[in-house]
Amino acid sequence: MNKLLIFLLALLITVPVFAGQDPQQMIKNASEEMLSTLNERRAELEVSSELLIKLADEILTPYFDFNRISRLVLGKYWRKASSEQRKSFSKEFHSLLLRTYAKALLTLGSEEIRYPPLKPSKRPDRVTVATLVKKEGSANPVPISYRLHQKENDWKVYDVVIDGVSLVSNYRRDFSTQIKREGIESLIVAMRKRNQTGTE
Repeated sequence: MNKLLIFLLALLITVPVFAGQDPQQMIKNASEEMLSTLNERRAELEVSSELLIKLADEILTPYFDFNRISRLVLGKYWRKASSEQRKSFSKEFHSLLLRTYAKALLTLGSEEIRYPPLKPSKRPDRVTVATLVKKEGSANPVPISYRLHQKENDWKVYDVVIDGVSLVSNYRRDFSTQIKREGIESLIVAMRKRNQTGTE
């Protein structure tokens, strides 16, 4: 799951999101420029973890609605959390995704990406962009779908489904287990320690 997550997040690099831009074309343009940009900077990225984190932040933050993702990941526990806990969780979860992405960024190589026709959405402010990603040496492509919603006239990703597995659902299941066992504050503390020490 983590390796595929790394790749799908890496599709969203260098191309700015303009209001009203077609979401499928946005992702397509970004993916076409991503690999060349990464390869051009590979040498400096290999020796600087700080630069990796910075690049991860530049890639993810403009395209992802982290507040919405945090709410969806916590599910029913978001309503039970205090405003300070919500703020702390969102901050630590953001950092966790950045670190996860940055550490595996350099594993990307040559990938072939296909874009099936965009299916009509029942809601004009929601859309799912499907892609088929074939990694070098792999026999079958992996289906990766981006779920986006409109926020202030821009399209923002709020979930990604990798080969049938939802990013939001995957984290919600893992975090829910820990919250039931130890409470939400314990989860936040554990995430903060992982982010501070750089452990997975």
